[in-house]
Amino acid sequence: MTMEPLIGRMSPRILWLLYALALSALATVFFAPLGDHLLDTHDGDYLLDSADSLADASFFFAADKRMPGRPFFEAFILAEYVLWGSDARLFHLAGVVLHVLAAWLLAYTCWRLQARLQVALITGWLFLINSAPFQVLQWISAHCYPLALLCMCGGLLAYISYTETGHRRYIIIATLLWLAGLLSHISAAAIIPFACYMAWKRGRGVGGLWRTSAGLLVGASVGVVAIKLYYRAAPQNSIAAESIDLLAIVYNYLFLWGRLIVSAHWLPQELGVVGNFELAVGVLGIGWMSWSIARRISPWDIVALWVALMLLPPLLLDPTYIREISAGPSRYLYLSSAGIALLEAVLIVGMCALFLRRQLAWGQWAYAVVIITLTTSSIVAVRRVEAIAYYNEGRNYLAKGQIEFGVTQLQKALAIRGGIMEREDAYVRLCPMVLNRGGDARNCLNDGRQFSPRNPTLHIYQQVITALDGDVSARRRLDSFRGKAAIGPVVAEAYYHAGRGAFRRQDYARAVKALSRSLAFDAQRSDSRQSLRAARSALAKAQL
Repeated sequence: MTMEPLIGRMSPRILWLLYALALSALATVFFAPLGDHLLDTHDGDYLLDSADSLADASFFFAADKRMPGRPFFEAFILAEYVLWGSDARLFHLAGVVLHVLAAWLLAYTCWRLQARLQVALITGWLFLINSAPFQVLQWISAHCYPLALLCMCGGLLAYISYTETGHRRYIIIATLLWLAGLLSHISAAAIIPFACYMAWKRGRGVGGLWRTSAGLLVGASVGVVAIKLYYRAAPQNSIAAESIDLLAIVYNYLFLWGRLIVSAHWLPQELGVVGNFELAVGVLGIGWMSWSIARRISPWDIVALWVALMLLPPLLLDPTYIREISAGPSRYLYLSSAGIALLEAVLIVGMCALFLRRQLAWGQWAYAVVIITLTTSSIVAVRRVEAIAYYNEGRNYLAKGQIEFGVTQLQKALAIRGGIMEREDAYVRLCPMVLNRGGDARNCLNDGRQFSPRNPTLHIYQQVITALDGDVSARRRLDSFRGKAAIGPVVAEAYYHAGRGAFRRQDYARAVKALSRSLAFDAQRSDSRQSLRAARSALAKAQL
């Protein structure tokens, strides 16, 4: 049993409508937790820029605003901001819609470019659940990638129609869509050499191809340079490489190929670490790419060229940055993961066809088994990496002084079993804030100490709580740190948080005790002194 009997008698319109509904249902299950996410670092910057643009329209074109360099995407964010303000939940849901549309259009584009229908449908499905570019959905500021892919695929369809019919309206549509993609993310420029190759593969003469493509290539190059020069404050410029290091470029290209393949439906435990296995896979990937393109073996050459081109733009960034960012090069793998999805689809359909030709009884179930396995594995991988988003959001809100939001997001991160993040740091940040807000930090500290028994900060906070409960030995151990520049201020801060938490619980006697001890370890702490005055005043009133 193949997919043909199920879809062969459907009209294309009904088929693609049902496929859109299937992708939407899958996305509802797959990305349901995104509704619980808040804003990450650059997300808030885009919203602030949108608010300023509404107040003064000229600000939209400012080259020195918080997040310049992607005008079409900035206009998209501004439109969303007009519709629902700063509601993070709706921004995240809009990102899911963008991703579903991108997966659908990718599948449709594959079909229109003469891929088998099964291959096209599986490509969109696997692209939707690919776990490698997880950050694209977690960051609102990374929604520029699916927006760019939509423009790239739409322009590719128009461009191929132009090479087939010669109607100039198609080249105009393609140019406008690719320009919109370029103004969403500069990586979209890679679609133009890919489109030229596709046109050449489909029989377009070299002379005609050059005449129709030269303008696009020149225009894209001018656009890239213009964006780089005008938007000097753009984030992509601040992390761009300052010089050319060929060895680092080759190393990163191997790494990007390897990470793209290795993390397609599962993720390594340490995302910020480059594994030797990934480099080895990268070598194999580049070797396969070179062989496929040199021999022009369809469809391998198309897949290989797409991945090869879409992995080039990140190489313009600082080589160390690419390898060491905590979430890995996640968002930089979005466009290239479309090629990996097509590669997987071709392999799956070919494998199942081989089984059926050999009349293997279980071959008819191969489609379902493989796709269900990959889908389940992707769900597990993305659930584990949800912790990174919660962790980063928690850090961001704590840094802005929005403690309640920060505590909530860090607690969500730690609640994910097997979650990928800096777990020890999460406990170090969370426990003091739980204590400060008047909560019972004992369970948090116990969990943190169990995970990292040698962490000195967690040990000190646990000793402070024990000392305030009346444990004389704990108090004496803490007293031994008085006058020690490296540890004394940490003890003072721990007592301060304990005092603030007691004050919020209206346990003023404990608050006075804790804040007095804080000043005993650091007499210069102005916040402890002010809080102590407030606690003594509240205690005096309570005793009247």
